[in-house]
Amino acid sequence: MNELKRETRNAVSLNRQSTIGNQQSPRHRRLRWTHRLETFAVALAYWPLAYWPLGLLDVLARVFAVLAFDLLRARRRLTLANVARAFPDMPPAARRRIGRASFRHMFLSVVEFARLSRPKRRPRAEMVVAIEGEENGRRVLERGSFVVSLGHLGNWEFLAHYWAERGVRLAAIYKPLHNPILDAWLLHSREGSGIDLISTRLGGRALWKALTEAARRGGGVCFLMDQDARRQGIFVPFFGQPASTPTGAATLALRLNLPIIPVFCLRAGPCRFRIVLGAPIEPPAGGRTPENVEALTRRQVEALEAAVRRNPEQYFWVHDRWKTRPK
Repeated sequence: MNELKRETRNAVSLNRQSTIGNQQSPRHRRLRWTHRLETFAVALAYWPLAYWPLGLLDVLARVFAVLAFDLLRARRRLTLANVARAFPDMPPAARRRIGRASFRHMFLSVVEFARLSRPKRRPRAEMVVAIEGEENGRRVLERGSFVVSLGHLGNWEFLAHYWAERGVRLAAIYKPLHNPILDAWLLHSREGSGIDLISTRLGGRALWKALTEAARRGGGVCFLMDQDARRQGIFVPFFGQPASTPTGAATLALRLNLPIIPVFCLRAGPCRFRIVLGAPIEPPAGGRTPENVEALTRRQVEALEAAVRRNPEQYFWVHDRWKTRPK
């Protein structure tokens, strides 16, 4: 609680040196009563999630899933529509089971983030990890710099903590929150993992300059491959449906000749993870042509789709992945 209070006092000066390009406009810097109310609500929920026994929180996750999915029906229609797009031959009862399980998974992800954010508790003794594909990880680490291809599958936030504690430097694009108090607290929590955050407010050439510099420093540059990229992306199939997909990972890999490694942090239980390191994807010859960008983007999406098919209950189905449609 003291940490949140301290961040509240400092919320009007959010330019953190470790976060690149986090300059906020005066409109965003101005505190409102709604910001304080939101922060108070988050603080009330934070402490139980961070310190209560995991067994109890797992029970609460199941209760939350039934309450939110079955009773309140929060984003239930969108969730079931997305599952139906991905698995058109699946019976309706199985789709509902996946939708309900995804809500439980979301609750546990928030629990794990809260526990990772506890001060002076690293390394995390309660976090149990198994690794698949260690040889793939060694291959990209030997190259010095690489691109990490992620998706809204499992607990992607935990990866930064896990790798940072093993000396692997990571960078990622960060979209600042509108609430400056929560934004400051979230930045503080994520910076504790050792990740370099690059703000989307940089935009254009400044954003690409920051990404290029991060790659040349060594380590991994992380991209989420299932964000809706609107008209700035390209359409590649995701579960057979064209989805607007960001091309940043492919573009950076082709510019600097970097390998791309698909990585997924899957939950085996509350605070128990299985990190899967996929086979590195090498950029094709010929440089940064539209054809190579599309081919490299498509291969990353295919790797993500295969992982989601094996673990559909851990995917973020409430996200409107197919929101932007081709003309």
